[in-house]
Amino acid sequence: MKMTELSQEASVSTAETSVSVKDHVDGTLAGLSGELFVAAELSKRGFQVLITFGNPKEIDLIAHNFETKQKFAVQVKTLRAKGHFPVRKLEDGQICVFVLLNEPNESVQYFIARAEDLKSKHDLQHPEFQGIDWKALAGFKEAWHTFDC
Repeated sequence: MKMTELSQEASVSTAETSVSVKDHVDGTLAGLSGELFVAAELSKRGFQVLITFGNPKEIDLIAHNFETKQKFAVQVKTLRAKGHFPVRKLEDGQICVFVLLNEPNESVQYFIARAEDLKSKHDLQHPEFQGIDWKALAGFKEAWHTFDC
């Protein structure tokens, strides 16, 4: 067996499930892509952005608005295709940016909301697992004004 075949068959165990290394790497790359897309978009809008690279886990980005002197803790959730964004915990005071990467020839879609707004909408929770269906976020599409407080 070649090393590449072995690595594709290997699995990574988590508390919830066992996933292939390929799926784990794909999820990690998708998450990092989403964080970088959001950081770029916020930078384009005049924010200074710090990427935490998972340290701490609850905050993916810290965005600072020079004009208003406000700082925002940002949680980014990313999907490659339409589905349910996995959400386990939402912290009050955070801004959540849901990123739908889509196909390479399609535009990235952003859904932006305050954690408090999401927590108050019980209809956003998928009945089978803790997550939010991308369609339920339609009212938050491109809501970059959430950072304008």
